[in-house]
Amino acid sequence: MASADTKLVLTNIDFTQKPGAANDIRINGIDIDLSSVTTFDEMMNHINTALSSSGVVASAKVSGELVLSSNTGQDIIIEQDSGDILGTGAGTIEHGKISLESAQAIKITSTAPKQADKEAALAKMGISDIGGISQSNNTGLSIDTV
Repeated sequence: MASADTKLVLTNIDFTQKPGAANDIRINGIDIDLSSVTTFDEMMNHINTALSSSGVVASAKVSGELVLSSNTGQDIIIEQDSGDILGTGAGTIEHGKISLESAQAIKITSTAPKQADKEAALAKMGISDIGGISQSNNTGLSIDTV
C-alpha cells in the first residue's frame, strides 16, 4: 500500500499582522489575498478558493490552529512579503512524506543506465533505509525491514 501526506500546522495565526498587499502571501507559488480577513473561516475560504486545483486544503483545529494539508505528498511552501498573519515570518516549507507498506519486500528502482546515476536519483528522492537493510544492485535500491 502506498500513501502520501503533507501536513503543516500553523499555531501562531495573528490577524493583527495582515499583509500590506493582496499578493504578499503565496502558498506553493499561488497568491493568497489575506489582507482583509478577520476570522479563521474567512482565512480558510480565501486559501481554499485560491488553492482549489492545487491539492492543498486549509482546515482548522478546535484548538485554533490552521492546518494546510495535501494527500499528494507535495511540499507546502509559504512565502510572506509583509505582515505575518500566518506566524511563519518570511515563510516556511513543509516537505511531503510518502509511505510504502507491504508484507512483501518493497523494491524501488531507477531506470538510469549507470549505478552511480541510479543511486543519485534515489538520493534526490530522499530515500533511506531507516530500520532496515539496503542493497544496491543492478536494478536500483532494495529496502527490506529486519
